[in-house]
Amino acid sequence: MDFQQEFPLYAKGVEVARTDYAIFLLNKDLAQVRWLCGLVTADLKCTLRNLHELLSLGDTRRRRRQQQQQQQQHRSQEQQRRLVQRSQRQLM
Repeated sequence: MDFQQEFPLYAKGVEVARTDYAIFLLNKDLAQVRWLCGLVTADLKCTLRNLHELLSLGDTRRRRRQQQQQQQQHRSQEQQRRLVQRSQRQLM
């Protein structure tokens, strides 16, 4: 890899401008991934917060999907219970 195309995320022994640019590029990449996931990035400088929200998104979606599945199971159980009650009433 060409040295001119490397942008280290550490400051030791590297020009400050290169490190700053590397962090800027990281934040832009993070903003693009967030956009693909439907998240808005209001401030590029909040790297850790933006990353945390992106990583938490998977947990949030998983939790929401589990809740939806539980609600569907509850509804189907409720429907079965009602059907059983109706059939018992008809037999009486």
